[in-house]
Amino acid sequence: MLEEAFQKYERLPTELAEEIPRFTPELKSGLAEFAREARDRGKSEAYRARAEALERKRGPALWSDYLLAQIANQANDEPAWERELLKIGDRLAQASAWAQAREIGEEILGSHPSAPAARLAVRAIEALGDDAALDDALERAWSIDSGNPEIALRLSARARSRGDAAAGLEWQGAALKGLAEAGQWERFEEAVLAVLSGDEAAAHEEAIAALATLYRLGELKRAGEYLELGLARW
Repeated sequence: MLEEAFQKYERLPTELAEEIPRFTPELKSGLAEFAREARDRGKSEAYRARAEALERKRGPALWSDYLLAQIANQANDEPAWERELLKIGDRLAQASAWAQAREIGEEILGSHPSAPAARLAVRAIEALGDDAALDDALERAWSIDSGNPEIALRLSARARSRGDAAAGLEWQGAALKGLAEAGQWERFEEAVLAVLSGDEAAAHEEAIAALATLYRLGELKRAGEYLELGLARW
């Protein structure tokens, strides 16, 4: 049964445009079951080697990457499992197969927090135009990767677009430390000036923490200028 199933998978098309319509929940379920049976029969290593040999010969394929992920999963090799799934997600995203890319991101996130998977899910949700899900996806991404200023600024823009100026300032404040550490000074200045001109205490606390980051980075002149602005405002 295993050999017959593997030979069937080998006959699947290798062109991505032809692969995508066949990369269904049913195919994934079958590959997961294949990996479980291979483990039970002590043949995981043999089929892993064959799938890898096929990829070296013909290039990557969605089915073989997914099989490799499931074999890794059966071996409790979580890093390899996630790595293979992210390869699939990247290929699907490049082909604008966003619904399937989103499923891959959610599959990873259903197991454990993953910043790359959270970013993949955000990209997919945005590309699909699922506006109702975007804020939750961005907040989930922030909870996993809370030092990422891009996420905070996206959340800030989203808040301001729906008229929530207070939340917009708070998220701009949350972005400051990451912007400073990345040396993105124009964006840092835009955000810090907005925060200092507002009345949100939580955002002010983030600005104070950002000043400490500037001192740590040796940006004493910048820190002094923004401290002076803050004292004048507060």
